[in-house]
Amino acid sequence: MKNWFLALLLACAAYVVSVTASAQLKETGLYSTKLTGEVVVGKEGNLELRILPAKGYKWNKDYPAKITLPDSKLVQFKKSVLKARDGDIKSEKASGLATMTCTGTAPGTETLTAEASFSVCSEETCQVLRKRKVSLSVVVK
Repeated sequence: MKNWFLALLLACAAYVVSVTASAQLKETGLYSTKLTGEVVVGKEGNLELRILPAKGYKWNKDYPAKITLPDSKLVQFKKSVLKARDGDIKSEKASGLATMTCTGTAPGTETLTAEASFSVCSEETCQVLRKRKVSLSVVVK
C-alpha cells in the first residue's frame, strides 16, 4: 500500500513540474523591447520604451500595465513608476509604448533593469506577464 501511495505522489509531483516548465516555455519569445530617445546632461528629454508583441500577438490595452524604473547614476526619471491607468503607457500599433521623461545628470552609458507587468493577446488567449525584467541601455550625452 505504501509503494502505491509513493508512486502516486511522485507522479503528481512530476505533473506539476511538467506543467510549470510548459508555462515558462510558453512565455519565452512573446515580446521584445526597443528603447529610443536622447538624453543630454542638464536637459529634460524623453526615452520611449516600446514593448513589441511577437507575431500573432497584440498589446492588451485593457490590462493595467505597470513599469517600475530603477535608480540611475546618469539620469533622473520624473516618475519612478509608470502606469497605463495614468496614461504613462499607451497602446500604439498593437504594441505598448511607455514615455519616460528624464534629465541627464552625468554623461555616459548605463544599463538599467526595469520591472514591467503587462499582457499580450493572440486570437485564442491572453498571456499575463508579471514582473518581467526589461533591460534599458541608456546613453547620456
